[in-house]
Amino acid sequence: MAGAVTKTTPLRLVVAVLLAFLAVTASAYLQAKSPATKGDFRYGANFAVASGTLLNQLLFRKKHLNVDQITPYSLGIQIGWFKKVLAAIASTDVQRREIMASSLFLVGEIGANDYNHPFFQNRTLGFVRPLVPRVIRSIALSVEALIKLGAKNIYVPGIFPLGCVPRYLYFYRGGEPGDYDSAGCLRWLNGLTADHNRMLKGKLRELGRAHPGVSITYVDYYNEVLSLITRPAVNGFAAGTVLRACCGGGGPYNANLTLHCSDPGVVPCPDPAKYVSWDGLHMTEAVYKIMARGMLDGPFATPSIMSKCNHS
Repeated sequence: MAGAVTKTTPLRLVVAVLLAFLAVTASAYLQAKSPATKGDFRYGANFAVASGTLLNQLLFRKKHLNVDQITPYSLGIQIGWFKKVLAAIASTDVQRREIMASSLFLVGEIGANDYNHPFFQNRTLGFVRPLVPRVIRSIALSVEALIKLGAKNIYVPGIFPLGCVPRYLYFYRGGEPGDYDSAGCLRWLNGLTADHNRMLKGKLRELGRAHPGVSITYVDYYNEVLSLITRPAVNGFAAGTVLRACCGGGGPYNANLTLHCSDPGVVPCPDPAKYVSWDGLHMTEAVYKIMARGMLDGPFATPSIMSKCNHS
C-alpha cells in the first residue's frame, strides 16, 4: 500500500491518511532516476504521479488533445515500475508471491483525470463518454496484473461526484437551472461519474467470480463524498462552503482556472476543515480522513480493511 502527497498540494491524500491511521511508517516514493534498496520499500512503495491517467498519452494525442499537461506515466507504466520494485525486494518467485499475498493493494482512486483532461480542453460529453469502457478495462487489466503476481486483497475505489467539483462548476458556470441538482451539482457530469462507477462495480464482480480466492472490494467514494455535500453540518462542514474551493483564484466557487493554489498571492481559507474542496479538484485533508475511515472501518468498503487485518 502506498502513501501519497502530490507535488502541488501540501495536504495528505487518502492513502497517506490511511497510513497514519494504521501507524505505518510512510512508504518510499519511487524516484525515477535514484537508486533504491530493499529497505526503502519495507512499508510499501508510492508510485503516485501528478495528474496520472489510466489511458496512455498516445491515445490522447491521437484524439488531438494537447498532451503538455498529460503525464506519459499512465497506470500501465506504474504497474511496470511495481514489478521492478517487487523483483528488487524478493529474489525468488515464492518470496514475491508471499509478499503479494500478505499485502494490501489500493488501486486508485484513478480515472477522473482521463475525463478531466478532455473536458478542460473543451471536449464534449459525447467525446468523453466513449472513454469510460476503455478506462474500466484499463483498471481491470491492472487488477488482473496484480492477481497474476499473487495479490489476495485488493481495494478499488470509484471516482467521486465530478459534478460537485468546484473547478467543474466554475468551468461550466451559467448553465440552465435544470443542469443542476438540489445540491447545486451538475447533473450530467454526476451522471457520467455514476456510469463509470456502475461499470467498475460490474467489472469487479466479474473479476471476483473469475478469481474466487482473491478479495476484490469496491470502495464507494461517490456516495461518501456526496453525503458530505448534501449533509455538511453532520460532518462538521459549513453549508456555504461545500461547493467552494478553500484555496483558489476567486470568482464563482473560488475556482478561477487562471490561478491555482500554488501560485504566488493565492491565500488559502482560514479554516480548511470547514471545506470539502481544497483547490477546486482535490478534497481537503478533513475529507480524506473521513474517506480513509470509511475504508478502514466501513461502511464505504465491505469488507472494511480493518475487518481483514490479523489482530492476533
